[in-house]
Amino acid sequence: MESVKEMWNLVFGWFGNGKKMIAGGLFLLVGMIAQSFSTKTLEQIPFILMAAGLMCFVNALFSKISGHNINILLYLVINVAVVEIGLSLTSYNLFGDSVDSMTMAVIWILCILAVWILQSLLLPVTGMSKRLSLAFFETVLSAVAVLAAFVIPIMLSVFF
Repeated sequence: MESVKEMWNLVFGWFGNGKKMIAGGLFLLVGMIAQSFSTKTLEQIPFILMAAGLMCFVNALFSKISGHNINILLYLVINVAVVEIGLSLTSYNLFGDSVDSMTMAVIWILCILAVWILQSLLLPVTGMSKRLSLAFFETVLSAVAVLAAFVIPIMLSVFF
């Protein structure tokens, strides 16, 4: 078990900021290419790929700011899982009606709070106030990245 933990740390220690940026660019490029071949305005898989690419950039930025290498795999799993949960909760209603704006706002606020708490546990920074504030800004920037991955293809389809 100790060798698995050691191998895990070696792999993600090797995966530095430059490699995170390259991976983010590849995710973004593949998502944009897949979206361009889509017949719908915004497909789910290209959206997730583009959001993951932008979140790789956010992870690299905050790894640089904090001075510690933030695990990219756990970061992406947390963010993508919560985005998927939020999307499924806002698109499904038990009573058959559409989800009203208040319910949608509450769902997304809870999702953002969940990501903030999980990100603060993931950061290898000492000091609770520094950890919470850094995780808060990381969560806000990740939410902006997801929003950009959602809005940009829609705006491009409207204008082109």
